[in-house]
Amino acid sequence: MNENYKTILAGFTEFILAALIASSVVGCIYFDVTVHQNIVENSFVEFSQEALLMAITAIFTMQAIAKRQGGLWLVAGFFGCLFLRELDAFFDMIVHGAWKYFALVVIAFVFWQAWHLGKENTIASLATFMKTRAFIFIFIGLLIVLVYSRLFGMGELWHAIMGDNFNRTVKNVVEEGSELWGYALVFWGTAKYLFPGERS
Repeated sequence: MNENYKTILAGFTEFILAALIASSVVGCIYFDVTVHQNIVENSFVEFSQEALLMAITAIFTMQAIAKRQGGLWLVAGFFGCLFLRELDAFFDMIVHGAWKYFALVVIAFVFWQAWHLGKENTIASLATFMKTRAFIFIFIGLLIVLVYSRLFGMGELWHAIMGDNFNRTVKNVVEEGSELWGYALVFWGTAKYLFPGERS
């Protein structure tokens, strides 16, 4: 098959797969709203966020080990800390804010790995990772998770929109739904990184 046709077919296939992921995000939200009437700590949306983060962290950890790249260790550590933050309700059963102490252990470990592999290795591998096509999806996903979902989910905004008819369920659906979509994009980019063609 002609290379141009292959590129076009690959583009359509990727669109369909991405559309399925987007539909799955909405499906998770719909399930929680119809079953729990809200998105709570133990909701399917929250569980999905944690599962995606765990998978993302595991993939980058395995890649860091296999490739011996300090930059990938830093990426794995970053997502590992996000994963621990999502489990804050669980760690609060030990002591309030306990997730931070576990995160510090993760940070110390990945920085030790990066130091052990050397400054040049770490900087070069991190820069190489940021040049990949896969990183674009991760970058956009993180913008949604860390900026958009936080700002769009502000209570003040939704009080201003709904006034006396303020409904926390609506706010939670918007905030947590946006966050799940962001994590889904990060996972999509992480999965793409496993394919050599996405690293250029």
